[in-house]
Amino acid sequence: MANSYVKSGRYNIALDLLNHSVKINDSLKNYKNLAFNYLKINSLYGRQKRYKEALKYGLGADSFFTMIGDSSNKYGNNVDLGIVYKNLGEYDKAIALYRAAIRYFSTDTFTQMYIYSNWG
Repeated sequence: MANSYVKSGRYNIALDLLNHSVKINDSLKNYKNLAFNYLKINSLYGRQKRYKEALKYGLGADSFFTMIGDSSNKYGNNVDLGIVYKNLGEYDKAIALYRAAIRYFSTDTFTQMYIYSNWG
């Protein structure tokens, strides 16, 4: 439901729904869903150019992916974090995250193409 509100530009309602989902998943200790909730909140703040808030949730998602051992989504999140750092003017951090993702996805040319396009 939150995605529909995001697409219609009603970000505050989407954020309320996502925060409600965070509370539910936290009470269930469902760390995988928490990670994805954090990714969505990161993206939502990014759309609003609220990069410091986006960074907080992107780093939170990273922690959850590390905790549950989900390397693919962790390195995919590196790209999103790199975009946030780029938008904050922290280019060296962005480049380091992009490079780590490229190493991880060394055999996935489609993902590498996406990373290189954001790196540029």
